[in-house]
Amino acid sequence: VPLPALARQQRRGWEPGSRFEYTSMNSFVLGWIVAEATGVPYHRYIEQKLWQPAGMESTVWLGNDSNGNSMAYCCYYATVRDFARFGLLYLRGGQADGRQVVPEAWVKESTRPSASFNDGYGLHWWLGESGDFMATGLAGQRIYVSPEHQVVIVKSTLATVLGEEETETAFRAVAEAVARTRLS
Repeated sequence: VPLPALARQQRRGWEPGSRFEYTSMNSFVLGWIVAEATGVPYHRYIEQKLWQPAGMESTVWLGNDSNGNSMAYCCYYATVRDFARFGLLYLRGGQADGRQVVPEAWVKESTRPSASFNDGYGLHWWLGESGDFMATGLAGQRIYVSPEHQVVIVKSTLATVLGEEETETAFRAVAEAVARTRLS
């Protein structure tokens, strides 16, 4: 079943803004809206408006359904270095090579709680307790950003199960240790 057909079958389960539940379909719909509004397939839009202007070295590939609809909620295939560059883009307030690629206001808005009842999720970013945030992949991949320590960490392992609850703690410790090396 094509993703747009699945999206059309969805029914609201509660009043918008009354509770949080991460739903991949919402991210698909957002990508679908971008494609419909711009007349550009979502994967091309990402390449033209974000990936190339941010100075990524490689092409980003996006997963899609059998009808070619970009999933938007997952399956961004890129190099670890380009994922790190994406983290740096957000660490630097949306700038890459002195160019504003993502509006700074969006970077700030998307990396703070999206609702008063939800302090752990922004707008497509999972939020930590000390101003850090991360993009989280389906099978344990992460782009971790620590503004406090000016560090980006990318974890690209697939299907990490053991110790997953310690990942954020480990990232914070590594970011702190890296920041200490800059002081000496």
